[in-house]
Amino acid sequence: MEYFEEENSFPEEQDHSSEIEDSVDEDSVKGLERRPPQRFDEIRVNNARIQRIYFDGRNTYVTIVYRDQFRPGRDWDDDRGRGRDDDRGRGRDDDDRGRGRDDRRPGPDRNRDQTVQLVVSRRTRIFNENRRPIPVTELQEGMIVSATFSANMTRSFPPQSQAFEIIIQRRPPVRNRVTDGRIIQVDARNQFIIVAQSTQFGSTIRFNINRDTLIFGISGQRIQIWDLFPGLRVRVEHADFMTASIPPQTTAFVIRVIR
Repeated sequence: MEYFEEENSFPEEQDHSSEIEDSVDEDSVKGLERRPPQRFDEIRVNNARIQRIYFDGRNTYVTIVYRDQFRPGRDWDDDRGRGRDDDRGRGRDDDDRGRGRDDRRPGPDRNRDQTVQLVVSRRTRIFNENRRPIPVTELQEGMIVSATFSANMTRSFPPQSQAFEIIIQRRPPVRNRVTDGRIIQVDARNQFIIVAQSTQFGSTIRFNINRDTLIFGISGQRIQIWDLFPGLRVRVEHADFMTASIPPQTTAFVIRVIR
């Protein structure tokens, strides 16, 4: 008597981490919202609010608060972005498991705030609202984001989980602050300056410069970052938030040379 192995009807699971690149081109972010995670042990959340951000010298930790939790089931249709049995409302409730086929859990988990601390490493992919890759330093407390992270969490409070992907959905209202100080370092290649504050002895801030940052010379003329040098006194208008790194970092909106 011959025996035949039953063919597995499900595709072999792929290792999510192997797909994460250190650099992401623009083509790879097309259709990002509809692409499901590659493993069934991952969690995706939407409309999560960033509560806290801090850096320990190696990783950045982003604490988020969320309600809308989504874990793709095995019947996920990659082309249509929904469960295969979900054409006419079928398969939305699985009585045997007490949840929908796409694993949206309707119970108390979706009716109360949940908190998780995401561990953001070099392999975590982060995108802005236009689906362009951005550094972790652009994340701010108060932002609304969607996130994909591991379902394997620590038993700490809040639990920690490895972050695979973070996408900015909405930014908090921008409130500007003004800091006066003296430039102690200029890095034109990496687009930042470090300023020693005038009001707090020994306190420094790293100001990140982007394409929207305006830089003015002492006479009010527009200049570029490579026109700056250590020793100049500047007045910087910048975002109200700062990272917990050393030195703290924030985004500069306007830099004016004052002496």
